[in-house]
Amino acid sequence: MQELFKALADDYRKLHEKLDAIIESVGKMNSPQNKLADEYVEIMQACTILGISRRTLYTLMEEGTIPYVQYNRKRKIRLTDLQAFLERSMRAKVGSLL
Repeated sequence: MQELFKALADDYRKLHEKLDAIIESVGKMNSPQNKLADEYVEIMQACTILGISRRTLYTLMEEGTIPYVQYNRKRKIRLTDLQAFLERSMRAKVGSLL
């Protein structure tokens, strides 16, 4: 009988660990950073966010500086890619000032 309780306790512990792992995974999927990674903006929205002209943005995309995806004939840019570009640009500007 005691062996049965030990086996049940062990099974309960394993089940609890698996549930904790599932809860952690779901929490990561619902994180704001993960949601941001799935959001795309159109060209004019990206220009407004970056404060640059449409032509400059197209040049940056053609150079590969800013990645994009194309659906049918429309190009879209992930918000996380815009954020990364802004951070790189700010670091470069600060570095040139020093």
